[in-house]
Amino acid sequence: MVRARERGGARAGGCTQDLTANRPYWRAEAVVRLGELRRRQGRLVDAEALFNDVPWHPLAKRGLAELSLDRGDPAAARALLDRVLRRLPAEGSVDRAWPLELLVRAETALGEVDSAGMHLEEFRSIALTVGTRPLRAAARFLEGLYAAALGEHEAANVCFEDACELYLAPYDADRARAELARVPRGGTLTSRQVAVLRLVAAGLGDREIAARLVISEHTVHRHVANIYARLGCSTRARVGS
Repeated sequence: MVRARERGGARAGGCTQDLTANRPYWRAEAVVRLGELRRRQGRLVDAEALFNDVPWHPLAKRGLAELSLDRGDPAAARALLDRVLRRLPAEGSVDRAWPLELLVRAETALGEVDSAGMHLEEFRSIALTVGTRPLRAAARFLEGLYAAALGEHEAANVCFEDACELYLAPYDADRARAELARVPRGGTLTSRQVAVLRLVAAGLGDREIAARLVISEHTVHRHVANIYARLGCSTRARVGS
């Protein structure tokens, strides 16, 4: 049994070496896809290591920007996304869609509504031109964030409802539902609190959340208490419901 496992490990190692030597782009694709899976699982440290293994890959850049948002650091995400956009073709290119999407999220989190509005218009134009459902869903989600940043909660509510219906991926739909829950209650959760809330909803304890977000357990306690107050909940079960 042990020898069989050793032979299997040796074959896997040989495959990895072969991909690295002869199919480097295929290996990079596998690495960034695994990194995104780890990010969505809340294993942020593992995800960061994988993305940094192939930093030149576009999806690795996207993953690192998403990680900054997950960790409540929209300024770092914006800096990375600004660099990405400077290297892309002029306005209207579909390649600009994903950095624009994340940039609007970062700028609304930072309260930079003028810049967010400008980038939202460009993203909306691309979404209308391409017309795919994922882009239309993302446009409605971003419009909800922008409306909420302006204090237009009723408009934000409608946008997030539309996004929930349009999104096909459960992860994206859950994110839209989290924002929708925040808007009707008049909440003003920070991006860090939203990250904590998602992990609470996933059933993680304070210690696990602290490890995944690389913050202290005391800080997690404080965030959870603030979330209780903002959302009008008195128990952890209600926060996660």
